[in-house]
Amino acid sequence: MIEFKNVHLQYGDHAVLQGVSFVIPDAKITAVLGPSGSGKSTIIRLMLGLIKPNAGEILVDGVNISHMKEKDLFPIRKKMGMVFQGNALFDSLTAEENLAFFLRENLRLEEAEIAKRVRDMIHFAQLEGFEDKLPDTLSGGMKKRLAIGRALIFGPSMVLFDEPTVGLDPLSTKRILDVIHDLRTDRGLGAVLVTHLIHDVETVADSVLILFHGKIVFNDVPEKMQECDHPFVASFLQHPEDID
Repeated sequence: MIEFKNVHLQYGDHAVLQGVSFVIPDAKITAVLGPSGSGKSTIIRLMLGLIKPNAGEILVDGVNISHMKEKDLFPIRKKMGMVFQGNALFDSLTAEENLAFFLRENLRLEEAEIAKRVRDMIHFAQLEGFEDKLPDTLSGGMKKRLAIGRALIFGPSMVLFDEPTVGLDPLSTKRILDVIHDLRTDRGLGAVLVTHLIHDVETVADSVLILFHGKIVFNDVPEKMQECDHPFVASFLQHPEDID
C-alpha cells in the first residue's frame, strides 16, 4: 500500500533520512524500529503528507503524495488511521464525543450513522459504560484503546501507531498489542508500528525495518534479526534497554 523510493529528508545540515526505500504491504504489520532521533517517527509524518521529502517519492496505493497539496491529501489520509504516542484526545470531550468529532467535521453523515459508528468503536475499544467519561478519568490503556477506535472510525485500510505501548503497564501493553494483532487477523488491516521496544516487534510484527542514522540497516522478518551483522543491530539485541 505504501512505498518509499529513495527518500531524502534534511533539516539544515542534519540529514534525517538518506535514500530510504521500502514497501509497506497491505494486511501485514510492519514495525519501524530505531533509537530516538533515527527518523522513525518522521516516516509516519511523511506517509501522511504532513511533511515533504527533499527528494524521492512516497506512493500510497500507487499515488505519489510527495508534493501533493494539502487540500488533495484528505482522501489519502482517510486510508490511514493515526494513533499518536500521546493519544491526542480532546480533554474537554467525552469518549463518545471524541469518537464522533472527526466524523461530524469531515463527513456528511446522518446522526444515526454517526451514532452507529461510535457504538461500534465503543464496543471495539471495550469502553461500554465509559461513553460519558472525559479522557482524564480513563486509565492509560483505556485512552490508548479510545485513540485506536478513533483512528478506525473512518474505515482505513492501514493504521499507523507511534510508540503505542510507551508508559503502559504490562497488562495494558498486552491488551494493546492484542488489539493491533486483531486488526490484521479479524479486520484484514495493515499496520505500521513505530517503536523502540523490541518486545512489541517480536510480539506482533510480520516484518521489521531498523533505522540507524537515517538509513535502513535491516529489512526482514523479526526472526532474522539475530543473523544481522550490522554493529548497531547486534548491540541493540544484546542491550535493548539502551536504545531509547
